[in-house]
Amino acid sequence: MDQLNFPISSLEVAKGMSSEVVQLIEPGSGRIAYTGWLRRLKSSGHVIYAGLYSTVQVPGEPNPCVKVTFPCDGSANVYLSPVAHPDGSFGLDSSGSAWGRSGFYRIVRSGAEHRRVRYIKTLHELFHVYVDDEGVLRTEHTISFLGLTIIRLHYKMSPAPSRASGAHTKNTAVVEQPL
Repeated sequence: MDQLNFPISSLEVAKGMSSEVVQLIEPGSGRIAYTGWLRRLKSSGHVIYAGLYSTVQVPGEPNPCVKVTFPCDGSANVYLSPVAHPDGSFGLDSSGSAWGRSGFYRIVRSGAEHRRVRYIKTLHELFHVYVDDEGVLRTEHTISFLGLTIIRLHYKMSPAPSRASGAHTKNTAVVEQPL
């Protein structure tokens, strides 16, 4: 699966990104099992992320975390701990301090019936969700590795058109200030 194609130049992100959110419903119960989020560069159509989102209780965290699974020759799982900021904004942070905490975990097959899991302490994701001065919902998404910012994306979000109107359920995320 096309995955984790981080843009490396301003030209790649100049046209922004498209964003599609898809809910995967459990047959019978109607429960939302996962929410998928597919983000592509508008300039090339390349996928930056294709992730499945759910919530889980991580053993070393006091509150449930957002679990993001990226299918890529095994999987990469990121566990994001929720953060309520004093200004009323919201965050998700994967910079846990040890195994069993929030963070980035790489899972690979190591035999027919075995998997190997590695906790990568130096890879962090941070989402900061806030409403700007004009009442627009925005997110700053930062990914860092070894303490260095490798990508910073800025999203402007708006509600999906109503299904009742027959419109599509696509949203658009706009990259406003590429790194």
